[in-house]
Amino acid sequence: HVNVDIVGNGNVVGNGNRTISVTNNTRINNNGGSGGSGGSGGGGGAGGEIAVLAAVVSVIMCWLYVRHIDGIYDVLTKAALLSSLPILPLVIGFLWRLRTEEGTWGDMVKLFINPVVTIIVLSLLNFGYGRLDGHVIQMATHMQARDFWNGLSEYG
Repeated sequence: HVNVDIVGNGNVVGNGNRTISVTNNTRINNNGGSGGSGGSGGGGGAGGEIAVLAAVVSVIMCWLYVRHIDGIYDVLTKAALLSSLPILPLVIGFLWRLRTEEGTWGDMVKLFINPVVTIIVLSLLNFGYGRLDGHVIQMATHMQARDFWNGLSEYG
């Protein structure tokens, strides 16, 4: 096998057994309407710039999340527990009403949906917090965002 550079258009290379025809085609697409120069170029780059900006913001937000994970989980746990506190007087009122009137299953479901959701949220918070490696949290705490992301794998 020998490397051969072929320049030009319509060249035929071969030894009789195998023939290779080289043809260079150039296609120009003008997707702009009837406008002149520069009419369609402005909108195409904006989507790419927005995607890059969204990626950068996502990377920084993830780094901030891991960096402040202890405080975030503490606040989320307290918020989940506090969201069920107003239900306690309603439970007492519902149980009091059961003594004098008949309660319905619909009333009971409406009353206990918040505590059930709170238990699910607390379970998910504990599950997620337990899955995050302590080494990753230390990296986020002691490094800047770029160094943190580059240090997540041996390849950067």
